Amino acid sequence: MMMNPIIRVALVEDNPAYRQLLSTLLNETPGLQCVAVWGRAEEALRLLPVINPNVVLVDLELPGGMSGIALLRQLRQAKPQLPLVVLTKFEDPSILTPALHAGADGYVLKSDLPRIVDAIRLAHKGESYLTPAISRIALAGMRRDNPTERLTPKENTIMEQFAAGLNRKAAAAALGISPRTLDSHLNHIYSKLRVRNLADALLRWAEPPADPFA
Repeated sequence: MMMNPIIRVALVEDNPAYRQLLSTLLNETPGLQCVAVWGRAEEALRLLPVINPNVVLVDLELPGGMSGIALLRQLRQAKPQLPLVVLTKFEDPSILTPALHAGADGYVLKSDLPRIVDAIRLAHKGESYLTPAISRIALAGMRRDNPTERLTPKENTIMEQFAAGLNRKAAAAALGISPRTLDSHLNHIYSKLRVRNLADALLRWAEPPADPFA
C-alpha cells in the first residue's frame, strides 16, 4: 500500500517563540514536516528555491523592508502553483482582503493551531481554508447580477453555501450532490470569475457590480 507523501512546510515568522512552537507542532504531526523557518521575507525569497517546500506559511507582520503582503505577491509571481497560507493575529477584513488578492490560499489565526494543520493539508490538495472572516465578507457583499461575471442560479446557490460557512463536504450534502459533482461546478465558477481557488471566488463573487456612471 502506498504511503501518503510527507507535506514539506516552510514557515516565515519573526517571533522566535512562536516559530519554535509551530515548527514543533508540525514536526510532531503525522504527514507534516517543517523543512525551513525564516524570520524575514528576504530570507524566504532567497532560500525557498533551494528548500522547495510543498506549502509556505507566511506571517503578515514581518520586519525589514518587505512585508508579508509583498512576500505573498513575489512568491505567487515566482511560483504560481505553490500553496501559500497566511498566519495572523487578526481576523480583520481590511488585512484579509489584501492578503487574498496578493495570492494567499488560506488565512488562519495564529492562536488556532489545529486549524493551521487543517489549512496546510487543504492547501496541499489545492483547496482553501476559509476562516469565518471570509464568509462574513462574502455575506455582507453578496451580488448576483454583475453583467460581466454572471453565474447561473445553480452556481450562485453553490456560492451561497460557502458564503454561509459550509465546507466542501457539507456544501455538497446541502445541495444533494456528490463532492465530485460539486468540484465540477466549482471549476466552471473559477473559470467564469477568472480566479484560482474558492477564497478568491468568494471575494470576486461578493464584489458589487461596476457603476456605469462612476
